[in-house]
Amino acid sequence: MRKFSYLYGLNIRYEINTYKYVGHDYPNQPFLKKYRIVRLIKRIMKKYTVCNNYTEWEKHVQNAINKDIINPKDFIRWLYRKKDIEEQFLEAIKSILIPIYIAIFPLMDYFGKIPEKDVEGFILFGLILIVSISSKYLYDTFEKVNFYRDFIEIAEKYLLGTKED
Repeated sequence: MRKFSYLYGLNIRYEINTYKYVGHDYPNQPFLKKYRIVRLIKRIMKKYTVCNNYTEWEKHVQNAINKDIINPKDFIRWLYRKKDIEEQFLEAIKSILIPIYIAIFPLMDYFGKIPEKDVEGFILFGLILIVSISSKYLYDTFEKVNFYRDFIEIAEKYLLGTKED
């Protein structure tokens, strides 16, 4: 297992993965009980802290934040920087993918006119693969930006006693 850096005594990857499961209320979902996905739920519950609502997650974050940080403003500034990096990454992904999405339909029309069906299937598979991978990256980056936004709000309330808008 790789060791993660714990800057300011905080494992960011663990906290981001915990944030992904906020509000799911896994033990009480009848769909999961019906299809017996209990093993997956137990594995998730062992690996990350499962919070059934936002208030539970807020308490978890307050426990995770080291109250003895020498300069809390540096910690919050570090969180803002991490959020800015994720927002820049999100904008870069969007600026690269929008032209690709626009070019997909003319390419599909062009390759549809080629008599060889193998080439058409290969290109269509490649385009679908690009769209699905890029959608996953977009979703993950949106999640991280939202995580940092909520985490900063809680950290400001907890460490500084104020909330900046």
